Amino acid sequence: LGSVRRVEQVQQSHQMGAQFVVSPITDDQVIEACHQAALPTMPGALTPTEISRAWDLGAAAVKVFPVRSFGAKYISEVLAPMPDVRLMPTGGIETTSIREYLEAGAMAVGIGGRLVDKSLLAAGDWNAITEAAAEISAAARG
Repeated sequence: LGSVRRVEQVQQSHQMGAQFVVSPITDDQVIEACHQAALPTMPGALTPTEISRAWDLGAAAVKVFPVRSFGAKYISEVLAPMPDVRLMPTGGIETTSIREYLEAGAMAVGIGGRLVDKSLLAAGDWNAITEAAAEISAAARG
């Protein structure tokens, strides 16, 4: 379903066999629905207060979104006073910057557009999608 923002979407995701839920926002009801369905959730947040709140509500990780304008240094700065929080920056992560985010303390990065290019999907160009995934994976490994 992509980015989950409503309880009904959590239920649909669960019925479709989702193994986790990612959201661009932090919504108490969505997080609670994920807990009830035993689905790890990664709600979106940006400010330290939002990040702390999402973590305190039981997020498996907090999706720091959108991170494009802040860069990897933002991740290390947020983690300095909250080292126990697991952060997953998304929104503008480039293949060339994956390692920077991981070295800054991110537990993972979220990459959507580069990995799931709509034109490649529409064309059924599975080779190009596979190559993009391999490139992203190699960049993450360093």
